[in-house]
Amino acid sequence: MIPLLFLLICCLSTHGQNLDFPDSNAVWSVFEQKYFVEGDSVLNGTVYQKYYLSNDSALATSSFFALVRKEPGTRRILAIPAGSTAVDEVTLYDFSLQTNDITSVHPLSFPPASEGIVVRVAGVDSVLILGDYHKRLRIVGVEQNTGFLEYWIEGIGSTFGVFNPGITGFVVFDYPYPTLLCYERNNEYLYRNPDYSSCYEKQDVGIDQLDAPKSISISPNPASDHIRISSALKIENYRIETMLGKVVATGELYSGSEVVEVGGLPAGIYVLRVRVEEEILSIKFVK
Repeated sequence: MIPLLFLLICCLSTHGQNLDFPDSNAVWSVFEQKYFVEGDSVLNGTVYQKYYLSNDSALATSSFFALVRKEPGTRRILAIPAGSTAVDEVTLYDFSLQTNDITSVHPLSFPPASEGIVVRVAGVDSVLILGDYHKRLRIVGVEQNTGFLEYWIEGIGSTFGVFNPGITGFVVFDYPYPTLLCYERNNEYLYRNPDYSSCYEKQDVGIDQLDAPKSISISPNPASDHIRISSALKIENYRIETMLGKVVATGELYSGSEVVEVGGLPAGIYVLRVRVEEEILSIKFVK
């Protein structure tokens, strides 16, 4: 889902050096949202970096979003969301993890995932970015798993966005998943997502903005080998798309209840679109 494109990239078997999150001059672009770090703050004797959120491509306006710090002597990144206190400090990342290690993280900007998400490290390597080796972790969900590709890159964060770690392990049906478009430090791009033409894009619609599935249902959901499509109206044909809009299956249907095989699809979230009486209806399902 999220291919990586760096100015200079090289995958190695080593684990990279210890690179902290930046304390200034850094911007993360997550669709139309931009996060940046500016200044610090002391809370209960502990120093945090101050992170801000802007919905303005030029960063002309912004609001305080979170306090972030690295835990001394470790490679854990901790955060306190705006309006909270030190007792609400949560773990964003742990870059000391190795392959098959399991941990719980707390994304701050993906509303449905306000609770902790349990994830597992599926693999570890390093990427060379502008002369520095950054440790990179391949992340998958434990209790749930969307199948979306997610990496954590030390010093940069998740490929879903700096405050969205682990959300590949949280399945939702009515909220669009974010994507890191760009990361720049000292006015240099260290990360550019090749699926997008700029560092400021409107977010894809969620299922609540698709055609309301009033006359269609599917079961089971989540699915394993097949889904049964049911409608009070005559179903003419269907297509299945990935969350990026790629069509992965099509077919003709002839009645109000039909079985479609999905066993060959990779695990993930899909959108089923069916034509009924000159109308297209859409609904999400998990494979």
